Amino acid sequence: MPKKVVVAGNPAIDPTLPKIEIKLSGKSYFLTFNFLALALAQAELRKIGVDCNLLHALDLSSMDALKVVPLLYAGLISHQPKITFEEVMNLVTLRNMGMIFEGIAQAYLASLADPSDEDKDANADPALPVV
Repeated sequence: MPKKVVVAGNPAIDPTLPKIEIKLSGKSYFLTFNFLALALAQAELRKIGVDCNLLHALDLSSMDALKVVPLLYAGLISHQPKITFEEVMNLVTLRNMGMIFEGIAQAYLASLADPSDEDKDANADPALPVV
């Protein structure tokens, strides 16, 4: 009989990606981007009638109001898997748009870099076995 595999934490979190912290409404949130988070966020958004292409939205040179909330949602969903699109919409204000855009850009750039050994060690989930 095969062994039952147990995954601790959220399997969508890539422990080699740095967590980019942003503070919104007095609370800390962590942003990361990976393909699974983008696909999951896009599927959830389409269920509630938000038509978007998050891979296309990652072209940050053409950031607009219609892209900010879906990208923020996609960046947050890995570390805050129960957050809703409506909650994310309520986090965005004109005053924190610069911080949100900067956090999205930093998290996206971090997702493209090859992780260093230090990143792997610093971001590893101690609950998960090393393989």
